[in-house]
Amino acid sequence: MSAKSYRQYFEKVKKYFIYCLRNSSNIDDKLLAHHLSMSKWSTHIGRGIFSNMLAEYAENPYEIAVPRGDNSLLSSLIYLKRTTRFRKKLEERINHMHGYYMPRLIEDISGSKK
Repeated sequence: MSAKSYRQYFEKVKKYFIYCLRNSSNIDDKLLAHHLSMSKWSTHIGRGIFSNMLAEYAENPYEIAVPRGDNSLLSSLIYLKRTTRFRKKLEERINHMHGYYMPRLIEDISGSKK
């Protein structure tokens, strides 16, 4: 699919999405339809959504970078750090380090001074 045809398909889906929101019985949907129709947004929004979805299941930045086609893992960290799952995993590892490695390090340092 060419970039031009992708943009055309995206515009069709975008217009239909706004149409569905505008014709919804939910007032929040109607307000969102108005907001989306007044805002500038394009195909790049899909890349962000795709990246956020990848980040929810990725175990490391590499698992985000490869499907996105990134050259640097740093680009993926932005998406990964936003996930609650990643934050919890990081907290667990820091707690483990504090509870296990730090006491051993202190013990080793104290033992080597004797």
